[in-house]
Amino acid sequence: MPDASRQTAVPLDDTRPHDARTADEAGAAARRRFEALFQFAPDALLLATPEGSIIRANRQAERLFGYTTDEFVGTAVGALLPSSQFDERHEHRPAPSPRPQSQTPPGVPSQQARRKDGSEFLADVTLGTLDDVDDPTVIIAVRDVTVRDRLEEQLRQIQRLEVVGQLSGGIAHDFNNLVQVMGTSADLALGLLPPGAPLRRDIEVIREAALRASALTRQLLTFSGRQAAQPEILDLEALSRRLAPILQRLMGPSITVAIASPGPVWPVLADPTHIEQVLLNLLANARDAMPGGGTLSIELSNVTVEPDGGGPGGALVQMVVRDSGVGMDPDTRARVFEPFFTTKARGKGSGLGLSTVYGIVTQCGGDIHCGSEPGQGTAFTIRLPGVTTETTPRPAAADTLDEADARGSETILVIDDEEFLRMSIGRILERKGYRVLSAGSGEEALRLLEAHEGPLHLVLSDVLMPGLCGWDVAARLRERWAVPVLFTSGCAEDAEFEERLHQLEAHFIAKPFTGVSLLRTVRDLLEASDDARG
Repeated sequence: MPDASRQTAVPLDDTRPHDARTADEAGAAARRRFEALFQFAPDALLLATPEGSIIRANRQAERLFGYTTDEFVGTAVGALLPSSQFDERHEHRPAPSPRPQSQTPPGVPSQQARRKDGSEFLADVTLGTLDDVDDPTVIIAVRDVTVRDRLEEQLRQIQRLEVVGQLSGGIAHDFNNLVQVMGTSADLALGLLPPGAPLRRDIEVIREAALRASALTRQLLTFSGRQAAQPEILDLEALSRRLAPILQRLMGPSITVAIASPGPVWPVLADPTHIEQVLLNLLANARDAMPGGGTLSIELSNVTVEPDGGGPGGALVQMVVRDSGVGMDPDTRARVFEPFFTTKARGKGSGLGLSTVYGIVTQCGGDIHCGSEPGQGTAFTIRLPGVTTETTPRPAAADTLDEADARGSETILVIDDEEFLRMSIGRILERKGYRVLSAGSGEEALRLLEAHEGPLHLVLSDVLMPGLCGWDVAARLRERWAVPVLFTSGCAEDAEFEERLHQLEAHFIAKPFTGVSLLRTVRDLLEASDDARG
């Protein structure tokens, strides 16, 4: 069988002049090259008359638009590109020219194109003319940019989230210092007021507000990626019932929120702020799925599952968040945990809520599944490992400084560039008998210790300060003083933070902290230091 890709041999009896044979052969080769480029181009290519009637289409056009080669012929360009500038008054009609030439006017980017089945996609369209005196032709290149546009939008969202995260993290860090001052000052005031004093209730309100503000800053830091998880033994039923009033306000009066549990559920090991975020995200989605109102339930139970390698096994706490909303089709349900996937209108959602829920649940060692049918509502089933072993609970924390059994007489150096915070921490320690040295910067701390002749038992230092930061101060101090170092910061640990703590053999307490937790931490470190010295 002859090879069509090779140049055809010239018959021996061909009587045409040599130049004519060469021109014919060159023309045939050019046509073959054009055909190969036309058919194998990565973009859909259409050839049309200046009046907008399609003459030819390549293979990519068949795949992209769903028409066969024969169906393309005679089809109007406007049926495929309804928003194109190409119409019967074609703006790019070439002027007569004595010689063939090619010109490519500007394209019409990112417009909606329509397939044979009526579905639309985003396309970049370029119009050009292949000028021939006898047969002028318009060439149209169409590129499907749906995926590119989606990726660009995701990149823009990521960039916006990074900016918002940096801003919220910075605000939360500074706000933590203010919350810390309010909290410790309230602790001091409560310690000075006798039981039943008229002002006690007002001060307790301030203290409670500071604690709530502390939880808010933790959420901001978690969002910005600057707050590590702080898991603790958690009662999901108690947390859900505590949040119930907030959740009901979130859902609105047309939606009823119910919490059901057949009996006591096992505790789980999780960060309470993260679990609150899971509930808030799930309920926000449920609310949007019930625009006309409905019922939402949070069902808690203990389950025992045989390990199968596909998820957690053993004793699990199961939480089912169920709504009576519009439900989801199989395609939506399959993509529900994908980052940036959302069925909401542009500007109404980032598509990160459920992917964040998925990340939190898996970080806790659990799994999450979605069950939904159109018109039948949706149920998200979360399973987390239960804590079933008996543990000795830590004694309940004291409510006030006077109740805290954490007295001492040791000397403690407090370093913080926030004056009011430094003063309130110093006053709490002094109330319990400690001797306090105070410095507003790393440089001042080093000068103070150069003149200090007595003992030093503990250094309590902020991490982020102008000039010498807490890390540098601790490294310099350890050259002379073999004392424990307790760092404080409004930002929690990351991998680098943990590594520096390990290198300096230091400890950490996150701001904002209560006066009682500070006293307990200080006392534990001092006693551990005494035990180490023997």
